[in-house]
Amino acid sequence: MRRGPPPPSPSSSPTTPRVLLLAFVLIERRCRDALFDLALLRIRSFDGLAATVVANAALTTAVLFPILYMQYVLGFSAYGAGVGHLPLVLAVFLAALVSGAVAGRFPARLLVGVGCVAIGLGMPASDGLTAQSSWTDLLRGMLLAGFGVGAFNPVRAATAVALMPLSKGGMSSGVSETLQQWYQAAVKG
Repeated sequence: MRRGPPPPSPSSSPTTPRVLLLAFVLIERRCRDALFDLALLRIRSFDGLAATVVANAALTTAVLFPILYMQYVLGFSAYGAGVGHLPLVLAVFLAALVSGAVAGRFPARLLVGVGCVAIGLGMPASDGLTAQSSWTDLLRGMLLAGFGVGAFNPVRAATAVALMPLSKGGMSSGVSETLQQWYQAAVKG
């Protein structure tokens, strides 16, 4: 009987994603109606939008670590950790409502900046937790991070569509959403 992890498959090689990305870029450069117009990367605003992927690094931490803390340190069930995580979800929802409503009155970079700062402040807000801490000690950090995500996400999505001509707005939005989901998958991978 074999013990230990299974042998790596060819698809789990670190080279595989790189080769596939290179193949995708080469194919897209030759297509007349490309799935991803590489000209998007020449637009400075789009590069800034793609940089919001960095905010997802903080978001992943803000979402994942409190859940792990609730389950593995405080002994919550998966269901209990999910219920304990609801304040972050509600903060995202409420901040997104407000951000979406005021997005036309403020520059996008301001709302994205405020959101990123709030996410950044949410991370150390839960510093100093111990095994004796309560789940409510996580609230300050979860609420700040949730506010930050809610503040920047609607603006990020609207900006992705507004960057390109109407005929390419869907593609721009799709690339923005794909970058966001790709980062989440890569970090949690």
